Amino acid sequence: MAETLYTIAELAELAGISENTARRYIRLFEEFFAGRQHGRAMRYAAEAVPLLSSISSSYREGLSTAEIFAQLHGRVAERLESPAPEIPYEAPQEAGAEAGPHEGAEAGAEKRPEKRPGEGPEEGPGEGREAAPASPGPASGPAPEPEPEAAAEALARLEEGMARLEERLGPLREFGLVRNTVAILWREYKRHRAAPDALERLEGEVRALRGEATELARSLAEARREAAEAQAGCRRLADESARLAAAQTRLAGRVEEVLESAGPEEEFLRLPLVFRSERGEFLGVSAQGQRHFSLADFVRLLRRGGRTSRSVAMRWARCGDGRWQLGIVEQPGQRTERRHRIRVGRTRTPKGNMVALIETLAYDGQDVPVFFLYELFKRFGRDFA
Repeated sequence: MAETLYTIAELAELAGISENTARRYIRLFEEFFAGRQHGRAMRYAAEAVPLLSSISSSYREGLSTAEIFAQLHGRVAERLESPAPEIPYEAPQEAGAEAGPHEGAEAGAEKRPEKRPGEGPEEGPGEGREAAPASPGPASGPAPEPEPEAAAEALARLEEGMARLEERLGPLREFGLVRNTVAILWREYKRHRAAPDALERLEGEVRALRGEATELARSLAEARREAAEAQAGCRRLADESARLAAAQTRLAGRVEEVLESAGPEEEFLRLPLVFRSERGEFLGVSAQGQRHFSLADFVRLLRRGGRTSRSVAMRWARCGDGRWQLGIVEQPGQRTERRHRIRVGRTRTPKGNMVALIETLAYDGQDVPVFFLYELFKRFGRDFA
């Protein structure tokens, strides 16, 4: 009986997958499919259907192509290691020969006793013998039909023989798997035989790779050493930068202290010193010759201690937005020590004159009212004159 072969489209339909998927599986796992060329199309045995179903199930389970390859190779190894299938054999039963009409006649005839010589009178040719019956002529009329029981018995024997044949052919179906396995091994053999020096080339490549790996390891060690040196240099630079930043901060603070102790710039000190009255007027002191009493004149009066012999200590401090605050200490370090402060800022009068305006004045820690500034500026006028 010829083996049934299937096209890829038929295999896909039997396996329950699309034709494109079946073609892709056969292309990826070609070594497991033993196809035969029929005309311009390839055909495959029925064993390809469960193989396609197994590959599809493996992909649905999340296995990769490499894992499916390993799984299929494992199955091939199991088939090669398993013993060959045993084919049951039954000896044919010999049917007993049916007795013919003449044999039945001989079996049914009674055995005559042998006649010994000298016993009894001999019979003549016509005595003691019966005439042989005349043989019947050829039967006339139609042949008899077989009986139904005989036909049923023959059919039963035929079905029994077919069942025994099917039982014997069952193990032989495994030969298709063996054929696929042999085809795989043959292709592997031809591939390795076509490249006899593949192992030598592989060993040469391995040696070259080992040399490259050694060189890379040496380069990596050198790079790590240089990186360690660079990190150490970076740490030194960072420490030096921090030290310089701290020194710069200290220097900036010192410069700020010096600048603050020096006080405002000369141009600010030359501005006329004024205060604002309750009506918003800018009031100051002027001497003969139209020279105004300036902030610098006020500082000089404080340094001289006015008309008294009291010692005075002063310290300038920036207040932001061009404002300055002057701290004044009378009799510093003594029981009669008094602390005052005055804050001045640059401003422009309605007439367009730039002046140094007294914004706040605290005498002995308390802010003074405007009339105190009147009396203070009168005193400035007497001293300035």
